[in-house]
Amino acid sequence: MLGFKVLTLTYILKEETDSLIILHHTKKSDSHSYGKYNGFASFLKNGESVCMASSRSLIEQVGVEPSETIFRGTVHWDRFQNQEQGMIGHFYLVKVKEKPFSETREGYVKEVPIKSILNNEIPMWTGDQFIMPLLLDYKNNQKFDGIMNYSFGVPTDFKYVYLK
Repeated sequence: MLGFKVLTLTYILKEETDSLIILHHTKKSDSHSYGKYNGFASFLKNGESVCMASSRSLIEQVGVEPSETIFRGTVHWDRFQNQEQGMIGHFYLVKVKEKPFSETREGYVKEVPIKSILNNEIPMWTGDQFIMPLLLDYKNNQKFDGIMNYSFGVPTDFKYVYLK
């Protein structure tokens, strides 16, 4: 039997500035995410859908609710960071009307130009170089589904398909 942790990764989209609002992990030096930029993450809890978990992560971490939610796709990480249990991530772009908090328990909330993300100019997870172009190609309205295999904490390959 396969066992997976179900995760949501939510990124706040600011179309007017062609940027994302994301979290820069700077407060917990013992965290795997320390020093990296990432979306607002949440593991699925009993009694909620993945979309509900995505919304909860924003409310709990930065005090905003999505005014529009754009589901982008899923990625299965096999043995992510050498864990026995895989993870399945559901990726969302959201728009919000309120201003998010400027910091969380994990770090600081930053507005980052999409161009900087796509050009790998900020520290992110190694696998994000493959995922972010798919996440940010939201205007084509195609969803993605992929699998990223890992060996010793490094992605060895990434395969995906677009869904209609």
